[in-house]
Amino acid sequence: MKNITVEKGSAEWESLSLETMNQLWITLAVSTVCILIGGNLLLLNRLAFIHSSMIAASCFALLAIFYVFSRKMDDFAWGIVLTYGLMAILVYSRLPWLVFMFYGAAIGSSLYIFRLLWCSCHDWRTIFLMAVVATVTILGMEAYTSFDILQRLYVGEVCQDTLFHASIAAMIKNYGVSSTGLHGLVEVPYHTFSHVLMASISLISGIGVVEVYGVANHILLAPFLIFSITAFCTITSRVNHISIPLLWGISFLLIATIPFLFWRWAIQNTFFMSAYL
Repeated sequence: MKNITVEKGSAEWESLSLETMNQLWITLAVSTVCILIGGNLLLLNRLAFIHSSMIAASCFALLAIFYVFSRKMDDFAWGIVLTYGLMAILVYSRLPWLVFMFYGAAIGSSLYIFRLLWCSCHDWRTIFLMAVVATVTILGMEAYTSFDILQRLYVGEVCQDTLFHASIAAMIKNYGVSSTGLHGLVEVPYHTFSHVLMASISLISGIGVVEVYGVANHILLAPFLIFSITAFCTITSRVNHISIPLLWGISFLLIATIPFLFWRWAIQNTFFMSAYL
């Protein structure tokens, strides 16, 4: 990648260029690492570091597979669809050997990415700055969850809404049923795809669903939301030259300022950490 701007053609709808996809994906991966490090530095909790690192490893594996899907399909939207579909299959198939196949695919995808991707020093500085913006914004926003959610659970400091969602994800993971488990395997009329994704990360990482809710929200789903916003803005824009770092920064700026500008209209500070679910 030699340029941080994207030149657009005259078509109303175009796919992401390979250069743009590479820059955005690397920024997403570096942001995940920075958020993981930053979140643990704020806590300095050994157990939280170990468990969050295991969850982060699963998130990195998903990002690697997502990149390969996107590159092979030449469409990052299909990459999202296929990755989410794979996560759902892992949960609902209830076949342990599929998890091992996922590990193999993740390792192969990582080697493929390592062989293909290369950035100049200038691009790495820009990417690191974008990752820092993501880290400061995400860790600075009010949220229902945190990396030490298990310790908070022991002292009763976890939001009941989070426990409700975690219980549904755990029931999907263990029984394949959308239920809270409060009255047995009684299904609940609730949109549960986000719970399937959390159950999948828990299954892959081997960490409990509650802890996944404390970590995956911050290190994977929040930056992935901004990744998607930036990518779609790039695709649909009719401007000839688009600065990816500028789009990335504007997206985070809007996310951070909207609650303060529109709080009177029921947009709360926690909307960012809920919007991607």
